[in-house]
Amino acid sequence: MKKIRILAIVLIIPLVLSLAACKTATKDKAETAYESYKTALKKTNGLSDVTSSQKVVVDMSISVQGVNVTMKTISTTGSKIKNLLKPDMLMEVHQTQTVEVMGSAQTSKIDMFLDKDNVYVSQDNDPYIVLSRGSEEAKPVNDALESLTDTSGYEFTKDMFKGAKITPEKDGSRKIELTLTNAQLLKLVGDNIDASLAALDELGAKDVKYDFSDVNVSLTIDPDGYITEMMVDCIMNMDMTIEGQKATSKNHLTTSTKNIDIGKAVNITIPDV
Repeated sequence: MKKIRILAIVLIIPLVLSLAACKTATKDKAETAYESYKTALKKTNGLSDVTSSQKVVVDMSISVQGVNVTMKTISTTGSKIKNLLKPDMLMEVHQTQTVEVMGSAQTSKIDMFLDKDNVYVSQDNDPYIVLSRGSEEAKPVNDALESLTDTSGYEFTKDMFKGAKITPEKDGSRKIELTLTNAQLLKLVGDNIDASLAALDELGAKDVKYDFSDVNVSLTIDPDGYITEMMVDCIMNMDMTIEGQKATSKNHLTTSTKNIDIGKAVNITIPDV
């Protein structure tokens, strides 16, 4: 359970990176990359209907008293949103996650729909249950939606684009690549991760310390000026004490988020429960 909780914290990274917004510009060569991203982000955020897919892979190694445990998770998520950020917004999400621990794998599946009043959830093809949006049970969903709509805490700053590389692709799209330092990433998402790691205290984890290395981000802008893909590759190192025992964890995370069928209307049918 402890390892699964730590994994959940690690999986926050791609989300907060994908939410990052830009509000300043540079005056050197990096301005081209920054301004391209800024313009594309504004145009992409203006979409009312959105279809996207995401794949997250985490390779984790945890060591406690010389005993090493390896884990790997692969999560694939497909989502559709109708009338983004409007009172009548509808959402449909389908996620499959495979967790492999020391060679033994287990797969789970979650299907979720959302309208202005309710959340509809099915796990592993069980019948849907209905949760009122105002209920305590639906709080995690509401919190996730709030994080999706509030990007004020996640702003790429101009120094993050220093040395950014733009590569024209054969199909007319552009690929922007940038590398972040540990300090830059902590500035971007540190408060969010600290708040999430605080939950580890309930599991007996104390004195949690972490840092990042080899943080590479790339995004693709299509010929029409929309962001079609964002990829993140990084290492997260953690040290902690679990029930009095020193533990270390090294986590390699890769994620790819794609916008699909940009400009096409989305149709969502809420389950008849």
